[in-house]
Amino acid sequence: MGKFQALLTPLKRKLFLEGFIQKLIQFWMAASIIGLAVVLLSKIIFLPDALIFVFSVFGLAFLLATVYSFLKQPKWQEAARVADTLGGKERMVTALELLKKQELSKIERMAVADGISVGGQIDFSKKYRMRLPKKPFQCMVLFIILTMATGFLPSPREEKAEIYAKAKLEQVEKVIKEVEQDEKLSAEEKKLLQKEMKGLAKELKRVASKEAGETAIQKEQQQLKKLEKDSVSKDLKQLAQEFAKQELTAPIAEAAEKGDANAIESAMAKLQEQLNQLTKEQLSALGQQMATAASRMTNEELAKALEQLAKAVADGTVSSEQLEQLKSQLTAQSTQNAQLRKALQDANKQLGEAQMQQPCENGQCEAPQSGQGQGQGQGQGQGQGQGQGQGQGQGQGQGQGGSGEGRGTGHIEGEEIFTRKASDKADYDTQVSGAKNEGGDSSLTQEKTIGEEGERLPYEQVFYNYQNEAMKALDEQNTPYGMRQLVSDYFSTLEK
Repeated sequence: MGKFQALLTPLKRKLFLEGFIQKLIQFWMAASIIGLAVVLLSKIIFLPDALIFVFSVFGLAFLLATVYSFLKQPKWQEAARVADTLGGKERMVTALELLKKQELSKIERMAVADGISVGGQIDFSKKYRMRLPKKPFQCMVLFIILTMATGFLPSPREEKAEIYAKAKLEQVEKVIKEVEQDEKLSAEEKKLLQKEMKGLAKELKRVASKEAGETAIQKEQQQLKKLEKDSVSKDLKQLAQEFAKQELTAPIAEAAEKGDANAIESAMAKLQEQLNQLTKEQLSALGQQMATAASRMTNEELAKALEQLAKAVADGTVSSEQLEQLKSQLTAQSTQNAQLRKALQDANKQLGEAQMQQPCENGQCEAPQSGQGQGQGQGQGQGQGQGQGQGQGQGQGQGQGGSGEGRGTGHIEGEEIFTRKASDKADYDTQVSGAKNEGGDSSLTQEKTIGEEGERLPYEQVFYNYQNEAMKALDEQNTPYGMRQLVSDYFSTLEK
């Protein structure tokens, strides 16, 4: 049997190839019809993955044709039958049937020997001409050509979206390269950052409008800020949660929540200056707060430093060594994942700068428009700035202008202001009215009814509540990094 099958093996393989090609043409013809339909649809509705889908359909068709061909591959009986049509003259089928018997007679053995002899003299594989389905093949080629031609039709994707996405993708690639070259980052940290940037790049390639691209950038900025917060040690987060309850320790809470070593040192120095001005009740409350924070620490050295300082504060015997010890422990905690936070901040900053830029369209770049605004704010300070937009406006406590730079006196030493209450947000009415005149000027009017005032406290004791609420509100929204930085700088100016 083995010698006989060896004679038919080349023919059997050729029959298998013929069946595979026939099925492949049939499956690819169906795939080309589906592909043409998808490409046509993508010219009406923006489908970012249309090309990938088409190639996937053809790949699936190839896989199905292969599997089907193996399941339906020709048997030895079929190969023998075809061989007989090529000159075997029934000898091959007869020999195959006789070889299935266990014992052969003399005549049967002669018949088998005759079949093997004929098979050795004729090259059945060479004589066989494969048959291909011409019409399905022609239809497949036609549909493929139509699909390729349809691909040159204009896309429904907005031109601004393509320009915007291209500009932002360049920024993303720049961030990825900088992360890869940063030797201070670990392999895991690089992988985390690159994963975020590659995910953003994939989404930018899919956006159908410029607005969708801007939203994708803002969402990624929020995610980077979240990762930045998550990288701060658990002890610093617990301490920030406790210290945020009092205005006196709010600056330390803000610095600890960010894991900012410089800000921690500055906040500790300010606390040291204020300790001599506190009453016994305030010192007692501060000591209790530090003791509560110490009970939540997992780091023994940090917990010990807090406990010692809590006791000294309550007793009114605080020493510079105790404050320095706590500062050192907090600074040490802030070094955990510090390089990762810096890389996240740098990436966020670059995305923010890219967000503020105006991409060029058709070789022309939009120049930012200019406008002016004036306003008078609380604390007897005056400020002026320049921003985007046209027209001028003025109003009590509010300046017209998108963004800009300004200076003001901030606040008066010893000044007292009211704390915020929820009732203060009630009965608030704002009205913008006035049409532009020939000079382009318009008026702005704001009105606010008097609500219930909070407690009147020194400026320094209330300032950080306003600052923290403003920054937290920005964190909870999809605020561009650049705008968030402007607000942060504004409060830093007021603090001086």
